Amino acid sequence: MKFVIRVDDVGRLSTDSPVQGSDGDLEYFMAWRAAFGSHRFPVTYGVVPSWISLDGLAQLKKFVPGESVAQHGWDHRPGEVSRDDMRRGFEKLWMPRSYIPPFNDYNAETIHHWRVLGGRVLFGGCHGSHHQLGDKPKRVDGLLHIPAAPEFYGRIADMLPLVRTVKEGRMPTRLRWCEFACLTLHVPWETDIVALKAFGDLLVDLTTSVEAVSQCC
Repeated sequence: MKFVIRVDDVGRLSTDSPVQGSDGDLEYFMAWRAAFGSHRFPVTYGVVPSWISLDGLAQLKKFVPGESVAQHGWDHRPGEVSRDDMRRGFEKLWMPRSYIPPFNDYNAETIHHWRVLGGRVLFGGCHGSHHQLGDKPKRVDGLLHIPAAPEFYGRIADMLPLVRTVKEGRMPTRLRWCEFACLTLHVPWETDIVALKAFGDLLVDLTTSVEAVSQCC
C-alpha cells in the first residue's frame, strides 16, 4: 500500500481557532514544511484562501515538483461553501486542481461545482461518516474522489504505530485490499518538530502521487 499525503489547514497556528488563520504570510508553515521534509515526496497542501496574504502567496510559489496546493474551502467555516466563494478561492490560488472541503462537509453539489469550475480532484472525508462513496478512490461526476482513511486521519502520535506496521509490510486486516490510502495531517495539530521530521523520514518510501492514483481509477 502507498499513501497519498494530504495536509490540511495551511495558514493556521495551533493557537488559532478552527475558523481563524493568523499565519497569513506562511512564515510558520514554511518552517513546518521544512521540518516535515515534504520536498522529498508527493504531498497536497490544503490552503485556506482567505487567510493567505500576498507574501503567503509568494511562499507557495517556492514549492517544488511533487508538492501541490489544494483549495481548502474559502474561510474554513462550517457548512457548504458557496459557488462564489469557491470561485474566489480558485482564482486566488491560481486554479488548483484539488479541493478539500472544510470539516469534510460536502455533497454531490460541492463535487459538481468544483468540476464545473475546472477542478479535477476532491479529497473527501471518511466513508460512512462524511459520504457514502466507498473507501477507495473513484470517479464521481467526472472528478477523482480520494476518501480519507480513518486509520490514517489524525495526529502523528496516534498514526505512528500503524504506519510502522505498513513500513514493515504487515497490512492491517481491513486495509489488505487497499492499494492506496489517504494519510491526513493538520498543520496546527503537529507542533513537535522532532516528531514531525521523524514522521516525514518514515513516509519517504511509502508515498505516491495523485497522478498515480488517477491513472488507476
